[in-house]
Amino acid sequence: PGPGSPAASAGWPKPAAAAPQPTLSTQLAAARQQPASASQRLQLVSQAPALVTETNDPAVLTLIHTLDTDPNPNVRLAACEALVRLRADPRVGPALIEALPLQTDPNVQITLIEALVTLREKRAVPELEQLSKRPAVLPAVRQQAESGLGQLI
Repeated sequence: PGPGSPAASAGWPKPAAAAPQPTLSTQLAAARQQPASASQRLQLVSQAPALVTETNDPAVLTLIHTLDTDPNPNVRLAACEALVRLRADPRVGPALIEALPLQTDPNVQITLIEALVTLREKRAVPELEQLSKRPAVLPAVRQQAESGLGQLI
C-alpha cells in the first residue's frame, strides 16, 4: 500500500524503525567481556578507523585500552595500526608512548616504534632511549629504537 492508498489512510501499522547499531566502543567492550575469539576482536579493531567519525570519539579510548591489555599480540598490533590511522585525535600520540614500556611482544614493540616515528612524536625520545638500553629487549627491537631515536632527534 502506497501513501495515498486506503490501507495507508486506514492507519495500518508502519514498519518498525531499525534498532540503533551498537557503537564500536560498545562492541569492543562486549568482545573483551565475553569470550570473544581473537579473530572477532581483530576484525572489530581493524574496522575501527572507518567507523570513527569525530575527534574524541570514545572508540579511540577503547582502542587504546585494547592496545594496552588485549592478551593477543595480533589484536594489539591491529589496535596500534588503527590508532595511527586515527592520529588526528590528540590522545593517540601520548597513548602510543605510554604503551611502549607495557609491551613485551617484539612485533608490537617494533610497530609502536615505527608508529611513533611516523607521527614524528618527539615526546617518545625518553621511552625510546630506555628501550634501546634495556638488556632484556631483543637486539632487533633495540636497533629499531636506536633508529627511531636517530629520526626523531
